[in-house]
Amino acid sequence: MAGPAQANPPAMEAVGDRIGRYKLLEKIGEGGCGASGMAEQQEPVRRLVALKVIKLGMDTQSVIARFEAERQALA
Repeated sequence: MAGPAQANPPAMEAVGDRIGRYKLLEKIGEGGCGASGMAEQQEPVRRLVALKVIKLGMDTQSVIARFEAERQALA
């Protein structure tokens, strides 16, 4: 039997976990829309990156558009 569902699941996995092609090295912070961390991109090249993860339920068109604009500005 499964345990009770978490009321507020974590926005980001634990240090050492993989998210796609990224390995989370350190949590940096957490806010209303999600969490950020330092990660190592594993492929196609190895490099350190900042990784943002949007919280469940916060993936609205406007939030995603804001994150995309931020990504473009920082690229």
